[in-house]
Formats: sequence, structure tokens, C-alpha cells
Amino acid sequence: MTLGERLKQLRKENSLTQEQFAKKLGATRGALSNWEIDNSTPDNDMLIKIADFFDVTTDYLLGKNKDVNPLEKFISDYKILSKEDKKEAIKRLVDQALEMDKK
Repeated sequence: MTLGERLKQLRKENSLTQEQFAKKLGATRGALSNWEIDNSTPDNDMLIKIADFFDVTTDYLLGKNKDVNPLEKFISDYKILSKEDKKEAIKRLVDQALEMDKK
């Protein structure tokens, strides 16, 4: 799924027209339309604004992460794990966080 497809999907899931959403972002309807059809992309500041508006990550918008909210998915998955698997899941999460700090 492309950035444009994700933007359009999120906008429609929130029952917003292009005009309404563009106004909330402080953008033009034309700019939003171009983003949704992948003719152009929002700049980094606007991408962050969009992610914050929909409470998703920029990684999700850019297609790097397929989960809208990876932490919520982790928590729901964590609840059904065995005690030993929970320890391993926490270790992987900490390792990932430490790797992110190195960047």
C-alpha cells in the first residue's frame, strides 16, 4: 500500500472530505489530492503532522510498518504468550529500542 493509499484510507475511515482534512492540516485540497494519488509527497513536517492527527506512526504512513499502532499490537499479542515467551518478547523489544538509540 502506498503513502497516498494510506492517507486516503485514513481520511475516509475518519469520515473526512479532502477539503475538511486539508483544512485541518493547513494544506490545500489540491496538495492533499496530489498526495493521495501519489503525484507528490508531503514534506517531513507535514508527514509528522498527519501521523499525529491520525495517531499512527510515520513508519506506518510510509509503508515501513504494516501495523497502525505497533505498541498496541505488541500488547495484545503479549497477553496470550506463555511466561517464557513473554520474557523473550520483552528482551527483543528492549534490544530493538537499544538499536534505535544507536542510530
